[in-house]
Amino acid sequence: MAEKTKSNISLSSPVSVLSGVGPTRAAAYAKAGVSTLSDLLYHIPRAYENRGAVRTLATAFDDGGKTALVLSVATEPYAARLRGRMTVVKLRAFDESGTCELTFFNQPYLKQTFTVGSEWRFYGVVERKVTRGGVKYSMTSPAFEPWREGALPDFCAIYPLSEGLTQKQVAQNAAEAMRYCLPRLSDHLPEEIRTARGLCTLAFALRNIHSPENYTALAAAKRRLIFDELFFFSLG
Repeated sequence: MAEKTKSNISLSSPVSVLSGVGPTRAAAYAKAGVSTLSDLLYHIPRAYENRGAVRTLATAFDDGGKTALVLSVATEPYAARLRGRMTVVKLRAFDESGTCELTFFNQPYLKQTFTVGSEWRFYGVVERKVTRGGVKYSMTSPAFEPWREGALPDFCAIYPLSEGLTQKQVAQNAAEAMRYCLPRLSDHLPEEIRTARGLCTLAFALRNIHSPENYTALAAAKRRLIFDELFFFSLG
């Protein structure tokens, strides 16, 4: 899409103006009640994962809770085809406290993604098994992101989805919509009301409801959006 066309993108623009949103994904968004960029910005996450609370393998949660780990790839990924069309990719990665076996299903491209020596932030359930040779750790299909100190957000939004959408797609599309719309967003709430109530701006609220800076910013965003809902309901 030409840059001059992108400059005309607004809250009322259809989601199809976003990268990677063709007819199929647009239809999936429509099933979730999202047709415009405004709809997408108000497609509020249902939960958040704190992936910034990184632990080591030795201190990973052992109660079924998900843990964030920063691990270095130790072995070349091994790929194999199982029954039917299912594929499996396995590799080992480590931190200062141990080594973990990672298993992914139906993602054969990961054989070229994980290179020996690269660092990744993994998020998922860590299985711990005590053997005569020591403690063995494993994870199955964890979320993963290339690690660079200070470059990844601590919080990851979890969105309500319809068939045909993934968390990664919605997060990327929401981030793109914010880049286009928030710099030019006008706040419909009068400043005197915001000041009197101690509320953040609408742009701050929408940015931090999708990508919170921290718990305080997330709480402020929720408070503003809840106030807006009640405020306009009372006006109606």
